[in-house]
Amino acid sequence: MLIDKVVEETMKKKNPCIVGLDPEWDKIPDCYKSEAGKLRRKMKRNYFLVPGFGAQGGSARDIVSCFNEDGLGALISSSRGILYQYVGVKEYDGSREMYGKIVREQAVKMKEEVYQALKEHCSEMKY
Repeated sequence: MLIDKVVEETMKKKNPCIVGLDPEWDKIPDCYKSEAGKLRRKMKRNYFLVPGFGAQGGSARDIVSCFNEDGLGALISSSRGILYQYVGVKEYDGSREMYGKIVREQAVKMKEEVYQALKEHCSEMKY
C-alpha cells in the first residue's frame, strides 16, 4: 500500500518530520480519515500538521486520531475558521478591537473543542 511506503521512507530519516495531511479534509471520505490513525500508530515520534479544522468542515472528533495517546503530536490549523469568523457576526463594527475579540473567542472555542475531544480519546493524557 502507498501509505505503508510513505511511512517506511519517512521513518528512514534521522529526524522526525512534520507530516502534512490533505488540506481538503472535508472532502475526504471517512475511510481516508481512518488512515491518519494508522499513520499515527506507526509514526509516534512525528509531528502531524493537520489542516481542515473549522471552516473546511473538520471537527475535533475528526482530528483526534492524528494525536498520540498522550494528546500530543499534532498541530491543528484553522486559519479561515478563526481569522474570518467576523464575517458571520452581524454586530461587527469594523473596529480592530471587535475583530480581536471575535478572533480570540473563536480561538478559545477551537481550543476547548479540541481539548474536550482529546480528553475523551487519549487515554494517556495527563493535563
